[in-house]
Amino acid sequence: MKNRVLIFLVLFLAFSPLVFAQKVSLNYHDSKLEKIFKEITSQTGFSFTYSKPVVNVDKKTSIVVKNRDLDEVLDKLFKHTQIVYEIKDKKIYLTSKVHSQTDQKKGKRVKIKGTVLDENGLAIIGASIKAKGNSSIGTITDFDGDFELKVPQNTTLEISYIGYISKSLKIDERKKYKIYLEEDNKLLDEVVVVGYGTQKRRQLTSSVATVKSEEFNQGAVSSVYGLVQGKVPGLHISRGTYGGSTVMLRGVSSVNGSQSPLVVIDGVPGASTANLDPNDIESVDVLKDGSAAAIYGTRGTNGVIIITTKTADKDKSKITLNSYVSFSKIAKQPDVLNAQEYLEFDPEAAYDYGCDTDWLRETFNNRTPIKHHHNLSISGGSAKTNYRMSFNYNSSESLVKGKTNEGYGARVNIRHKAFKNKLSIIGNMYTRVSKSNPINYRNMEKAMRMNPTAPLFDPDNPNEFFEPGGDEYNPVAIFRQTKAQDKTIRLGGDVTFSLELFPGLKANMLYAMRPRYSSKKEYDAIDSYHSQKELWSGRAYQRSSNSFDQLLDLSLSYVYEGGKNVLDIVGGYSFDDSKSENMSAENYGFLSDGFEWNNLSQGSWLADGKANMDSNKSMNRLIALFGRVNYSYDDTYLMSLSFRNEGSTKFGKNNKWGFFPAFSFGWRLSNEKFFRSIDWLNDLKLRVGYGVTGNQGFGSYKSQTTIAAVKKGWFYDAEKDSWIMTYGPGRNANPNLKWEKKHEWNLGLDFSLLNNRLSGNIDVYKRITKDLLYDNAAPTPPMLYPTIFSNIGEMTNKGLEIGLHGTPIKLRDFQWDTSLTYSIFSNKLNSLFNELTSMSYLDLESLSGVGYAFRLEEGRGVSQFYGYKFAGFTDEGRWLLLNKEGEKVEREDLVESDKVYLGNGLPKMSLGINNSFRYKDWSLSFFLRGDFLFKILNDKEMQYANRMAYPYNVLKSTTKKHKQLNDAKVYSDYYLENGNYMKLDNITLAYDFRPRTEYIKKIRFYATGENVFCITNYSGIDPELPGDPLTWGLDKKRFYPSTRNFTFGVDITF
Repeated sequence: MKNRVLIFLVLFLAFSPLVFAQKVSLNYHDSKLEKIFKEITSQTGFSFTYSKPVVNVDKKTSIVVKNRDLDEVLDKLFKHTQIVYEIKDKKIYLTSKVHSQTDQKKGKRVKIKGTVLDENGLAIIGASIKAKGNSSIGTITDFDGDFELKVPQNTTLEISYIGYISKSLKIDERKKYKIYLEEDNKLLDEVVVVGYGTQKRRQLTSSVATVKSEEFNQGAVSSVYGLVQGKVPGLHISRGTYGGSTVMLRGVSSVNGSQSPLVVIDGVPGASTANLDPNDIESVDVLKDGSAAAIYGTRGTNGVIIITTKTADKDKSKITLNSYVSFSKIAKQPDVLNAQEYLEFDPEAAYDYGCDTDWLRETFNNRTPIKHHHNLSISGGSAKTNYRMSFNYNSSESLVKGKTNEGYGARVNIRHKAFKNKLSIIGNMYTRVSKSNPINYRNMEKAMRMNPTAPLFDPDNPNEFFEPGGDEYNPVAIFRQTKAQDKTIRLGGDVTFSLELFPGLKANMLYAMRPRYSSKKEYDAIDSYHSQKELWSGRAYQRSSNSFDQLLDLSLSYVYEGGKNVLDIVGGYSFDDSKSENMSAENYGFLSDGFEWNNLSQGSWLADGKANMDSNKSMNRLIALFGRVNYSYDDTYLMSLSFRNEGSTKFGKNNKWGFFPAFSFGWRLSNEKFFRSIDWLNDLKLRVGYGVTGNQGFGSYKSQTTIAAVKKGWFYDAEKDSWIMTYGPGRNANPNLKWEKKHEWNLGLDFSLLNNRLSGNIDVYKRITKDLLYDNAAPTPPMLYPTIFSNIGEMTNKGLEIGLHGTPIKLRDFQWDTSLTYSIFSNKLNSLFNELTSMSYLDLESLSGVGYAFRLEEGRGVSQFYGYKFAGFTDEGRWLLLNKEGEKVEREDLVESDKVYLGNGLPKMSLGINNSFRYKDWSLSFFLRGDFLFKILNDKEMQYANRMAYPYNVLKSTTKKHKQLNDAKVYSDYYLENGNYMKLDNITLAYDFRPRTEYIKKIRFYATGENVFCITNYSGIDPELPGDPLTWGLDKKRFYPSTRNFTFGVDITF
């Protein structure tokens, strides 16, 4: 009987695709069913079986279909009848709904028992047993794997359990069954995208994380990084209240070069995520360690993010619409004094204009900005040729009226196979247009400190804005009297040819091109504050930029599988060329605002020689040879060796080429005999890897002497009584400028337990970056210029990463999945300076009127706050601070050497917890995310929570938390706060259903809340800060309110 079941399953799996792949074309009008049945049989080979008393074959009907699937044709044919059908064994069985329901009511139910076991004969607890076609009949197995169920005769049971291959079983005369489920190695057989190829997850020897589309974060996600935020241990994505996101993988690896991971989209390195709509992404793979990223050489130091876009499903036509609308509400903004509080705070110093103006509310005058996004995708084709095209549009409002972002684009993917599938051609084309009206964040600061008694409009002239005079200006007027418009057009395409020369041997070619055009336009009206103050009489500005990147990769790949040996080899050549040009023009002195930026020549300053114009051009090239060998023996002993030898025009003539080797090894301990007896262990793999990567994320001409125009005033011609523009050195040459190289070791453990219900990975790493690049001071003479870009130091990062995924509960109608990501790291600057400089430290990030916030010094980490130590206040409210002897002194008695290190601003620990629950067609998920072990310098409190800032408006904390302070501002640890936070970052409720229509296959409705709440002791707007990793932790005085977003969306599949 067991063999018959197995044969049934094999036949079912073999023939079911043929059933639905049969194509039928009919054109009948007022014809008998019997005639139509014969035509379907002649086209498909499937015969009809029915009883004439039950099915009236003489009934006439009409049907017109062309090249449709068999099941679609039958659905349409019997749509308005009582006939139901079942396809089995090349036959189509027909009966009526009435007879079917009567038979079911009269059908005798039989009581059956059974046991569900795994391949080793061990009981499977909680396996789902369902009657096929009747979801009301079902149960789950108990602790012994047993079940008991009453079912109608001839019922087919469906048996499933997570981590095992589902099985179908038709009930016969037996009363008791023993059912064996085979372990599903889908997780281990999952294909992971790596550099220049793919690997099965079980054969990976490097640290690689994968996030599939079904695991992406939901809601109003506008970028790739938002999709995977908190999903990958060690990948830190900070989404601040302004300034966009900051992405960092495994700490800080450079002090001057790029900190962002390399992005690879469909095999094209260096691509921009701005080209992508999140709905077009299928998966994101993150190459975290050096052994995985070394094959990308100079650009792999910060890790690699590989994005794979969606393609068509073979032999399936599909249309999908994804739409959402999102509403934002201000979650938190600075709390300043209102007019009454302002006047009561210091009546003698206050200047009363007689009004009560909430300047923050007037500035953020769009209290509920709306964002909407739409993506329509169409896919289809055959096994030979298929396509997928998508079109998208998005629009988002700002809290400031008139400041919007808009974008639209399209993407097309075409795949074709020829010459008996030996030649594969894949093409991608895309375009994306983005437009925005950027916000000047300085105006937010002005709104915060504006006198609340000042009016919005001039009392003597209600049609004009009120201006307070001096250095202050009306922030609302600035927004309305100035215009700015940014526009970017991105185009691109790539084509990949892959030809099988011999079995296992393929020749591959990839060519990609990426043109990009952008413009920036600004206009200050004639009556604007700046025009009036600077006597501009209007200002117009335009800048245009364009770039063109092209890439050519040529490679050979070979795969051999024989017995216990699997060998995968790839080797190739890469050429990457990038060019960019910029031009800008600025003019003043206009007679009318009518032209804005569209007629720059009409400004009077051009004739006076005072208008501005600028242009520049740059280019760089990369040439590389690369290779990798992956070997697996008995699926147990794994090895990977790779290299990249790369040359770049950016480096000195003595060091243009760099060699980047890597190796990694893996051992699947669970395949060894001494582990096979552990029945709760499904997979256990130990990994170790080492790799060297480079960093070339800086300007094109840093190693060369350049000539630059010197500002006016450099040379005076007495005869002409004029200052003459001259040229001089703009940079020192450094022929010895070489690669900044990161050497990284990684030790990892992958595991899967308890029938694959718990899986995870643990990684420990140490990365040392040598020959750090920095633009440091240089002596003149002998140098021509006071700075030189050179290799100056060394930095170490080390850390621990943990990723866990589990399914605590899996029942017939309910499932709970949970995951956790955890990472912690430390950073140390081993050395920073060389023989070209005499400095011993660098001070970074100047604060308004109080010195620098950070110090970068050998032997310490980055983002270290450096200032005075707070010790209290005098009775008069003056500062008491500690000097280097530990004595309390007033600020006038301190010297520079009294400053000390105050703490770290870069989060050392990150945690993400995701839970998802499914009950029938409902699902609920929520995501918690937090950063820990860092401090924040609250610059707004330092600048505007001090009575000395009066008569500017001040924060309400001036009268509460800082009421004792009565002294000029001083930078000390008094303004440092604990930055630890935990956010409910995302919560989504969704409902899926399948309408009973041939046109719509599935509809999904969902509602999402983002940034729902934040648990923190930080008093500022938001403890989640973007920024430069060298100066992380500074909450600047300029700001944008933190928002809470609510999204309502629908996904429809046709």
